[in-house]
Amino acid sequence: MNKNIKKIVYDILVNDKQSRCNDMYLTARVIEAVCDLKPHTKLLIEQLEQWHIDGLPNINTIIRARRKLQVEYPELIDKKTAEARRKQEERFKSKYGKNKETTA
Repeated sequence: MNKNIKKIVYDILVNDKQSRCNDMYLTARVIEAVCDLKPHTKLLIEQLEQWHIDGLPNINTIIRARRKLQVEYPELIDKKTAEARRKQEERFKSKYGKNKETTA
């Protein structure tokens, strides 16, 4: 999965108008692009496509709630996970940060 996610997302957004309106649908298309379509992957993709129909909360809402709660209650932070997230964010910023030249 060393493909350039930004390029994959760009290509999907350009070629599939529905992906511009539904993050879970877009996520399903990205998974299709980067993974071998094994039976469990196909089930995941089907669930992502049904996400809004089933009334499930947006993943970003859940993440924002977790972040807010962990700020309010620092004892709920797992130190190893927090360090891994910090490192991942640094890698992301170094690759996609504002000072980087954008290529699509």
